Amino acid sequence: MDSHPPVAARVRSGRDDWVDCVVAASAADGPGGNWLVLSVREVAERDEVAERLAILRQLIRFASVEFARTRWYDVDEVTEHLLRSLCGVFGARLVEIAWSDEAEGPLTLEACWSKRAEDGWTPNRLCRPGSVFEEIHASEPAARSGAWSCADLQSLEPGVGTKRFIDAGLDSVVELRLSPDRPRAVLRMGFAGGLASWDGINTEPVSLLGLLVLSSLRRCRLEAALSERAR
Repeated sequence: MDSHPPVAARVRSGRDDWVDCVVAASAADGPGGNWLVLSVREVAERDEVAERLAILRQLIRFASVEFARTRWYDVDEVTEHLLRSLCGVFGARLVEIAWSDEAEGPLTLEACWSKRAEDGWTPNRLCRPGSVFEEIHASEPAARSGAWSCADLQSLEPGVGTKRFIDAGLDSVVELRLSPDRPRAVLRMGFAGGLASWDGINTEPVSLLGLLVLSSLRRCRLEAALSERAR
């Protein structure tokens, strides 16, 4: 797959006016031959995306420094700060991280943060660390840092995980496969009001942040177990 430098262009919108845009192109092999895929983004929207990426890079640097010196008794506080900040970047209502050391079998919810909604549901209604984590998009293991998103949960087949989100007032979701192998790990964000702030370009930095949280939590869980055994 080849990509080409983006170019500036003016595009006529559905309102019959002209909008300043950036057009990016990529070539890929597909059914029937080679395809040219064009991505058109308003300049104002491009600036918003760039600002979110800058904030994500700051969070990654913060996580790298803080987790390097975090002990097991402080890891939950640092994790909560990072997950809360991640929700703030995209306007998400919920973020969860789950993993399993088994190649097959259910994932376990290990870290989560949720924003209290106007209707008063509490975080524990959705987030209970240690509970079984059900992937909404249960498919073949994707490539490392693979992403899946859905802007309308009502359109999916009914399931326990889907119903839980809909009952809580969430209508959209993004799931990132942090690791398809052992430990299998998933980061999930839930939204109310669509995925207007999510873009595929965010997949890599969000996955990296999730992996930093994952590795630090696993290390600190082991440290906590060793401390308990020592006592």
